[in-house]
Amino acid sequence: MGLNNNCNSLISVIVPVYNVEKYLERCIDSLLSQTYKNLEIILVDDGSTDNSGQICDKYGECDKRIVVIHKENGGLSSARNEGINCSNGEYIGFIDSDDWVDERMYEVLLCNLIKYDADISDIDSITIDHYETIVNKPEKIAVKDGQDMLRDYFILDKYSVCRKLYKREVIGNVRFPVGKINEDICTNFRFLKNAKRLVKSSLIMYYYFSNPNSITGTVFKEKDFDLLDACSELIEETKSSLELQKLAEIKLAISYYSLLGRYIMYPHSSFRNLDDKVHFLHEKLRSNYLKIMKSHTKLKKKCMVSIVALIKPKKLKQIANLLKR
Repeated sequence: MGLNNNCNSLISVIVPVYNVEKYLERCIDSLLSQTYKNLEIILVDDGSTDNSGQICDKYGECDKRIVVIHKENGGLSSARNEGINCSNGEYIGFIDSDDWVDERMYEVLLCNLIKYDADISDIDSITIDHYETIVNKPEKIAVKDGQDMLRDYFILDKYSVCRKLYKREVIGNVRFPVGKINEDICTNFRFLKNAKRLVKSSLIMYYYFSNPNSITGTVFKEKDFDLLDACSELIEETKSSLELQKLAEIKLAISYYSLLGRYIMYPHSSFRNLDDKVHFLHEKLRSNYLKIMKSHTKLKKKCMVSIVALIKPKKLKQIANLLKR
């Protein structure tokens, strides 16, 4: 695969940075080694209190393609929005600062986007807890248009904006919700609504780092309930299509299970009315049980939903704690 020699479009890659001094160089190095060279790498230091800001500045001094922005801490969405507003590229991509990418990722993304006349280009990814390069199988391509593209968004359950390349006009005036987590869910859907076609490559080129020390993965916290807001927004966004709205309602139904799973598996931070909220989730899951069972949801998840719906959450949490010993 190769790009036409006349293709020299600027790609802006937005990297929010917050207290990732252990992993940041790995991320930036993977961008600097890209086979597609016309990149604008925007490092948004979101008020880091470790050495992340200094690392950004060091790289900024070494490569003119790197733009460094220092701002007060405002969260992931705020940092991404700042990056979008400052970007100059015809195309825009996002990468999280503890992840890394294959050296050919942006070449492949742009080549497919142009070849298949798409507005969004996507590749595959893997979640991993150590540095490694995957040996890929021969590439397979899938192209989706319009309603099919939006339907797949729900069925394939892939919500991250990372690993994709977007035409600037697809992003337009859409921005990430500041102060919220699960920010990709509705924002990425809005990007898709602005697009006519998506091309997806089977090549694994984005490496999500599974950080064993990340608080996001190990503590059930009140902010996790932002998931319900994001799913409710999806229902509003799909009101013009009965088919898509039903899929959004299933997404909301499964979110009750997802939150209960976090309650069961992880310790919790300080919570207001935790028992009431867990009871609310359990009742909502039970009332939506048949909807999930009749849906496209995979059999393994349906089995887990059945267990969580039938047994009291506190009992399941006690069992989970015993199994961890």
